[in-house]
Amino acid sequence: MRVFATLCCLLCTLSLARLAKADGLDGVQPLRSISDYTITRYVPRVGEQRFLPQAERVEHLAHAKVALADYGAIRRDFFAGRQITNAEIDRWLLAQVAFVSSAQTQQTIFNESISTRGGAREAHRPRAYGRGLVFEVFDPADSQHKLGLIDSKGNGFAKMPKRKNNHCSHCNGLMTLGEALREFSYERMVNKVQKHAASGRTTVNSYAVISAGFSIKQGDGSRAPAALYLRQAHRRGLANSGDLGRQRALLEHYGINAGFAVQGTPEGHLVDFGDYLGMPAKSAYALPLKLWGAPGKQDPQADNPWRWGHETAEAFAAGRAKRHHVWLFHRKLLDSMEARLARTSQTRFEWAKSKADPIRAWIQQLSTSRPLAAKRRAAPPAWQSLRMRGRRPGTSPRLGGQR
Repeated sequence: MRVFATLCCLLCTLSLARLAKADGLDGVQPLRSISDYTITRYVPRVGEQRFLPQAERVEHLAHAKVALADYGAIRRDFFAGRQITNAEIDRWLLAQVAFVSSAQTQQTIFNESISTRGGAREAHRPRAYGRGLVFEVFDPADSQHKLGLIDSKGNGFAKMPKRKNNHCSHCNGLMTLGEALREFSYERMVNKVQKHAASGRTTVNSYAVISAGFSIKQGDGSRAPAALYLRQAHRRGLANSGDLGRQRALLEHYGINAGFAVQGTPEGHLVDFGDYLGMPAKSAYALPLKLWGAPGKQDPQADNPWRWGHETAEAFAAGRAKRHHVWLFHRKLLDSMEARLARTSQTRFEWAKSKADPIRAWIQQLSTSRPLAAKRRAAPPAWQSLRMRGRRPGTSPRLGGQR
């Protein structure tokens, strides 16, 4: 029995080491200063306004634990040239980023009671970050030496909404562990697609998924473990504009529906994959729908990665599954797409031949100085052809907000 336990621990260690080696992909150049998150927006009857990230108090989660991490990306962005073990990185993440907003801890409407411990700190919330925060992270050997920033979501609202009966996704300030695992895998998959297409673009890399140690109250009365999703610090561009809009054609060629709003940086690097969904495609390297598809209802919250992610999350939160099992869930999805990409030659995406997103002009109208009511009436002729998945025509898309 002791030999079997030793072999299991060795297998888990080797698996996590493989994850760090295999998934350490090139991402964006992360932001290094909180002031880099400052944005300028046009406000009707006021003019251009600069919005600085707002500082707020956050509470340290008492029972948080790392579920999945890309140690390669973390070492590249924070510990280049230094010797640090995976276990030390885990402790560093929990000490630096495992926090939830104070407002979220003061209610039990959207979540069960949240256990916290001493060590409250300050985090920053950029404009339009409904459930996200940005953390300054420091050297574990020198608390005065700042290493950079980590962008996190699932950390709770700054102020709880007035409607207390709304338990929908993005309405409670939190993120389920299953949703975070799904987004981690989608980001890795889209990153590999971008490299295969030689598009010159990449994704905002995921750092880790942390199990928050408390449960979210769902609208149907069920409970789901909460999580924090950590990624590179980045600046948002206007959704569907420029290269972001043209990448919809690239993604659909690989069997990926990017949803209503293609989110990313001003340079065209993709972020926010919660609305992505597998779709039929004729190319030989299309996303394998047997694993990535949605049986029956075409909904990101009903596809296989969502269902299996939540099953894995519940087992992990309950102690029935270990980190090795979480890693296997991630690799099972990713290996299926890697195998298809490996069997086909690399392609180069022709930006000049790609068409702009059909709602690009309408979204650009939203950022002009005309009255908002007039802008909303300026719907494009191709409106009915959009894959809106239940959104009513005339509703405004997200313009670079946290998903």
